[in-house]
Amino acid sequence: MMHEEFHKGINEIVDSLRVSADEKDLYAAHYTSVITPRLLLDGDGTNNRLRQYAADYMNDPEEGRFVFDIMIEAASKSKHPLGGVLVEYLSEIRKNRLLYSAINSATFLSCWTKTYIKEGEESGCDSLNHWRFYGQDGAGACIIVPIKQLRENFGDQLFAVQYGKSLRGGGSGAQNRPIIKIRKLLEKRFSNLRKTEANLIKDLDELIKSVMPLLFLFKSESYSSEQEVRTIMQTANYGSQSDVIFDDRDPRRAYVNGGDGLLSNGGIVLFGPKSDTAYAVELLGLISKTQRDIKVFMSEIKYR
Repeated sequence: MMHEEFHKGINEIVDSLRVSADEKDLYAAHYTSVITPRLLLDGDGTNNRLRQYAADYMNDPEEGRFVFDIMIEAASKSKHPLGGVLVEYLSEIRKNRLLYSAINSATFLSCWTKTYIKEGEESGCDSLNHWRFYGQDGAGACIIVPIKQLRENFGDQLFAVQYGKSLRGGGSGAQNRPIIKIRKLLEKRFSNLRKTEANLIKDLDELIKSVMPLLFLFKSESYSSEQEVRTIMQTANYGSQSDVIFDDRDPRRAYVNGGDGLLSNGGIVLFGPKSDTAYAVELLGLISKTQRDIKVFMSEIKYR
């Protein structure tokens, strides 16, 4: 398999993971800090865009490495005469704490959880674990938008996360599972990489560039209950020429902006079980100024 064929196959997998659903009761929930809803709606409305922060900040050390595990497994079973070099090269990248320095590309993302919400059930649609891990230990806020609106806001950058790397099970449709397609593409491509070490590394770098759009779309099956969708954008570097912005924290953190009008008609803001109701009242005042149809609730979940 030549590189062009491999690249085409990877792009087909990426396209298959783009979110296209727009069911009426399907929403996406983003757990965040308690002040984020205020920042989105305050002022003249130009801040109503969600920041996608660099993936190098992710607190899960396995983020971005899951696909490398698949590559290493495929390389270890490869019949390429320099299979050991393949495994060693990929393993070195996999353990690098700063992925940007390893793959020469910056990835920015935002994380959302798919959730079905019926009218009148908004205050009970949240998750205790999400509050603990992503919502300031229950004192944060959750921004909830219709999945159709999120897709429109981020264009073709919204993807469904896949969980697990098992190659078994799945019945007659198993061969269409993205993880199996990736494995087969890798096995074919590895066997056709050039046979000198210098050329092998060049070919391998090209292969990694093709796979980069998938790095943050595959996670361990232990996270499968999150039912995550992610917005993903890649840039060549962390410079302003790539529309990368740094916030005011110390150290400053890199982000890129999403589209305008994230929190709009049909949106929901849910404040955490440990957050102060004053934040909800403040937000209701801001909403009244914008004349948007945005609902605000306090979580009813029992925090323990």
